[in-house]
Amino acid sequence: MQTYKIVRFYLNDAPRTIKRGLTLDEAQAHCRRDDTRGDGWFDGFDHDTGPAKCHLDHKTQEALGHDFYRVNNDVNGNPRYVIHFFAFAPDYDQARKIANRLGFRVYRGRHFGGGFVCQSYNLENTAEGIIAAREVAA
Repeated sequence: MQTYKIVRFYLNDAPRTIKRGLTLDEAQAHCRRDDTRGDGWFDGFDHDTGPAKCHLDHKTQEALGHDFYRVNNDVNGNPRYVIHFFAFAPDYDQARKIANRLGFRVYRGRHFGGGFVCQSYNLENTAEGIIAAREVAA
């Protein structure tokens, strides 16, 4: 199924992706709203060819409830993955505390808003660590 992303275009700055994974109807409805344009900016939509989704064991994926996405390697060539903050906690500040304890850092790339990034050679183990940390925090 083809998904779409919302791109915010600026008069004097580079465009930025602000939402991903929408259907065509959702993307069109978003762009028709009055609050999606202003002086020097507007929202448009395009095909979403964002970061590649990573696959986990079905049981682990179900327990985690969120997807990891592969991003560029770090400067030393280590593989990096991004996951949304909701995978850690419903509140961003609480999610950040849990993520930092597990070795995640805030992802500052333009392709993913509200995410945390980690370097991992064993994504299953990383996902299980998130699940365990959520249970302890609850």
